[in-house]
Amino acid sequence: MESGGVARRLAEFARVRLGGRPVPEDLRTVLTETWEGRPGLVEQLGVRILEPGTTHVLMDHSYLSAADRANPDLMANVAAMTETAEYLRFVVELAQDFLLGYWFHPAEPADRPAPIVLLDTEGTYEPMPGATLTEAVVSYWAGRDDGTYADYRAELAALGLSLSPRSLADLTEPTLALHPEAYQDARYAEAIARLRSGPTG
Repeated sequence: MESGGVARRLAEFARVRLGGRPVPEDLRTVLTETWEGRPGLVEQLGVRILEPGTTHVLMDHSYLSAADRANPDLMANVAAMTETAEYLRFVVELAQDFLLGYWFHPAEPADRPAPIVLLDTEGTYEPMPGATLTEAVVSYWAGRDDGTYADYRAELAALGLSLSPRSLADLTEPTLALHPEAYQDARYAEAIARLRSGPTG
């Protein structure tokens, strides 16, 4: 059971990072272990938790210059990414500034876990194998190497976090009703049309 301080942090994390949705069990374990001073899981997974209040270059656009803000194509893309982020809730950072999170779009079936999606620094969205965040993280690091996956699985189990799939082939393949990229493309088309039409009235 979490301490009072950890319970409050979990509630805040759920509010800020997950839009008030419950923290999935595996992520809850990683957060609890980390916040109680046991960083073994987060270190083994090779991720950085996106704590409430922290920023990331792929999530924060305050760095944009006046010239950037005068560029309709750029600003339409920023608007589209911002709208997409309402449903794509990032919770950890991987290597190379990549982000990983949950796709909560209402088009996705409610009786399945939210798909896990990676966003890279080129702005590409990639649905990841795995039914949980930690499965997706391990699949990312393992690549196509079953031996590496097995090593991660054993090391995480020793730290108290079990992965059900025994091999990469056992991971749930991502099936999305609506791909984040398709959603963002539609939002971009709307935004660029507004920006190029200029003020009305």
